[in-house]
Amino acid sequence: MKRFVENPTDVIVEGKTDLANLAPRTTVSILVDCSMSMEPHVPKLHLASQEFLKALDGSWVTRDTVEIGFYHFATNIIGQDLTPAYHYLNHALPESISGITNLGHALEVVLDLRKRRSEILREAGIGLRPGVLVLLSDGEVTDDVNKSLKRLDQLRQEQRFEILPIAVHPSHAETLQHLFQTQVVRLEEFDFSQFFRNLAGAISISSQSQLGHEPNIQLLIEQQDRQAKRMVRFTAKPNSDHSPRRPEPRFDSFRRLPGTDDATDA
Repeated sequence: MKRFVENPTDVIVEGKTDLANLAPRTTVSILVDCSMSMEPHVPKLHLASQEFLKALDGSWVTRDTVEIGFYHFATNIIGQDLTPAYHYLNHALPESISGITNLGHALEVVLDLRKRRSEILREAGIGLRPGVLVLLSDGEVTDDVNKSLKRLDQLRQEQRFEILPIAVHPSHAETLQHLFQTQVVRLEEFDFSQFFRNLAGAISISSQSQLGHEPNIQLLIEQQDRQAKRMVRFTAKPNSDHSPRRPEPRFDSFRRLPGTDDATDA
């Protein structure tokens, strides 16, 4: 793999690409906040993200039609360019957490990389589905995000991009909602795996849709979440009169903030 440097403090690894496959692509950029305040969440986030990558790589639908950009950031941003999921298997989030939350700069880098990759795909005659940006953060932002937010708004208005802000700490959900002006998912550690399973299922469904008529990813994720709850209820075995009762598993991945409307198309 070839390394390139966006600036002297950032390192991105450019992944191998397959332009011989002309199937339309979905680009998914996952941006994980690895600043000091996120330290308690990183181990479970890493395990959940690996499940997500394996699910995409193991599906004939998504293996060659979904390109992943996986980035972690604090003061600087580190990651790999958009590439099929199998290049990210065994990708590790950092064991040591440090730095501040330079979200604005991280978003700029991710948007630049996606723009460059989109241009390469178009030149090769490959169709592009709307991209997805998943941001996992506790909402403690330390730099200016105005420029990157304007770029995101433009992409959303053109219906070329969906952003899924995930607040890993409920108390910071309103900060992310104010920044991105969209519904924010409030997540707790036990929800990480379920969220990524829902995301993989949603992307698989979207990848099989007609080009230019893709369903909203966030609505698909919510449908996957409801289906998971139904499956839990269906497979639960009744307790005998003498056996202790266990609490029903909960996958409350989507806790809407007070006052937010239903998700709409990006």
